[in-house]
Amino acid sequence: ESHSAIIPTTKIPTDISQNELAVYNIIKNRFISNFLIEDTILEEVKVFFQLGSFNFSLKGTSIKSLGYLKYENDLKEKFIPSFSIGETLEPNIIVSDKETQPPKHITLEELNNYLKNPFKRSDMTEDEEYNLMLSGCEIGTVATRASIIEKAIKLGYIKENKGTFYIDILGINLINTLNKLTIDLYKEKTVELQKILKQVYKNELSKEKALEFFSVDLSNMINNAKQIEVEKIERPKVEKEIIGKCPKCGKNVYESEKSFYCEGFKDEPKCTFSIFKNNKFFTDKGKKVTKTIAKSLLSKSKASVKGLKKKDGSNTYDATVVMSLNGDYVNFKLEFNNKK
Repeated sequence: ESHSAIIPTTKIPTDISQNELAVYNIIKNRFISNFLIEDTILEEVKVFFQLGSFNFSLKGTSIKSLGYLKYENDLKEKFIPSFSIGETLEPNIIVSDKETQPPKHITLEELNNYLKNPFKRSDMTEDEEYNLMLSGCEIGTVATRASIIEKAIKLGYIKENKGTFYIDILGINLINTLNKLTIDLYKEKTVELQKILKQVYKNELSKEKALEFFSVDLSNMINNAKQIEVEKIERPKVEKEIIGKCPKCGKNVYESEKSFYCEGFKDEPKCTFSIFKNNKFFTDKGKKVTKTIAKSLLSKSKASVKGLKKKDGSNTYDATVVMSLNGDYVNFKLEFNNKK
């Protein structure tokens, strides 16, 4: 009920790229899978064996009933031989010299799985894992985890390279500072707060009781932190790229996450000029305002744009977008070059 964003329609997509089609099919298949009568049934076999004083285990999985896997089978079956309880095997052991490897950096899938269940163990049953999740033993939700990761990257705490995540120097400094201030944001504390929110959601705890707990906890954190001095961390100042000059006041225009804006927005009277990247004039034609388009609009009041979509989505066309000002409003119109 918190998300009703995916609603089936009778429209079948056409004129889309292979990557877009792949994404569309994933969403469609996941949606269909929610309404299947047939269950997905897996058989999981675990084998435990002993060699001297050491214990080992093997785990295999096979599919007994496809269910949702009929639409999207991403499960790799792993078959293991049949064993009998108490069976004795003749070991064939070879000793080899190897160097230990440092722990691998975490991937997006591993990070998401960790946030989904930070206390998951390899020997847990599926029921135990789900019971933890249902009790609120998670960090964030399916809807918020992507934005949590994106924000950590944006703030400079972690960085991503080819699908692998690394902690950055600012992230290390943050952890050291929190430890020094005795502010507990480790998984145990975070999950404790998440469980309280889950209890409120299930009407097992009142909002007032939850807020009382959070207030006391926060007050203790702040009061403890007041007694401790922390060295200030200087962040290197990043010079912003000047996109162009404002057509209203002549000051510099810079890029933000959502728009291209005039630096005079802090002045009195303030300059209100901005071009939103998701400007409706462009999005109606299947485009966003890019840095290249913005630079051209600011320097020449027009920009050549290719691949604009027709209203019926049947085809694309090229045109020149002309920008003009009408008081506080920025207007756009199309011009076509009819020369052959």
